[in-house]
Amino acid sequence: MGLKPDVYHSNEGHSAFISLERLRTMIEEHHLTFNQALEAVRASTLFTTHTPVPAGHDAFDEDLLRKYISHYHSRLNITWDELMSLGRCESDTDRKFNMSYLATRMSQEVNGVSRLHGEVSQGMFNKLWPGILKKNYS
Repeated sequence: MGLKPDVYHSNEGHSAFISLERLRTMIEEHHLTFNQALEAVRASTLFTTHTPVPAGHDAFDEDLLRKYISHYHSRLNITWDELMSLGRCESDTDRKFNMSYLATRMSQEVNGVSRLHGEVSQGMFNKLWPGILKKNYS
């Protein structure tokens, strides 16, 4: 189609794998380091979440990801553990790879679909950066 978008919109967490493919393209085709590619992807990505309950966010066991994307970390020039850390929260005991965590980490901006939803979502994602996200809805 010849389109060259300036901004990518991840609409819900299930779309977050697009960010991994964008990283791969920047690394393989443009010869960027992982960190350079990560900065470029973040600077051009917006994540909108519509699901204000944790159970509505896709999360997968590591074994399932090993089955389908075991090769991907090498394409990004990072370790498997570094790839897994993009979708995990260290304080979570289940150690699942959460697609919304990945989308959040790959985005410069994160929003909800309403003020109330924003407040609820902020509470869900606050554990990714303790002490950083603070409620300020006046």
